[in-house]
Amino acid sequence: MRYRVTRITRRARKALRPLTPRGLVHRAGLRGELAWWRGYIETQGGDWPEDLRYRLDPDAPLIEPLIADRLGRFDGASVRILDVGAGPVSVLGKTHGEVRLDITAVDPLAAQYATLLADAGIEPSVRTQACRGEDVAQRFGPAAFEVAYSRNAVDHSADPLAIVRAMLTTVVPGGFVALRHYQCEAENNGYIDLHNWNFDVDGEALLIWGPYGRHDVGAELAGEASVTCWLAEESSHAPWVCAVIDKPGGTL
Repeated sequence: MRYRVTRITRRARKALRPLTPRGLVHRAGLRGELAWWRGYIETQGGDWPEDLRYRLDPDAPLIEPLIADRLGRFDGASVRILDVGAGPVSVLGKTHGEVRLDITAVDPLAAQYATLLADAGIEPSVRTQACRGEDVAQRFGPAAFEVAYSRNAVDHSADPLAIVRAMLTTVVPGGFVALRHYQCEAENNGYIDLHNWNFDVDGEALLIWGPYGRHDVGAELAGEASVTCWLAEESSHAPWVCAVIDKPGGTL
């Protein structure tokens, strides 16, 4: 009976989402997001204390393979990385051998997160700046970064494809956008809070779908970028949907 009620509730939320303005749903969901991070900060990482320690370590190595495995394509001594929807503290490691990582982290809740960190006496080496993912191209301009990255954030947005396009604009020709999201997270969580969209892989296609529509990212970016995607099983929570979106052109 409990499963049946949960299933009915999930279906009801999914059915009602298209009838509710995306912006209203998103603003309401931000309250739940802030509450989650408040608990994370106040409990020093909660069930994941090692995660918080890694995020705060200014000498932590970059272990995200979507980025680390591709930094060899850039010739410079430093690489500029944009972390979109970073939360209060970026999940990216801050060092990579002799390459200097210049990380810019953004999140629409940056001001609230700054208060949480100040109350906890935490001073991050990379401070998150206030900016929506949809606005990063306007905020930073074209070709401002070699890499744009997001983990478990684009699926929380009102317009995920707009964010992907904005991220692609911010990277240099020959740069790339890297995305890592849990598979079908909105569906699995019953469309609560910011869970509006699902990332999935269908053959070679990267799909973003939900009550508001369905996007084949590679098809919609045809002529602008090439999309490679796959499922990775490293997470105990759900499979990861990993995607690398390469921007053509340029000698790096």
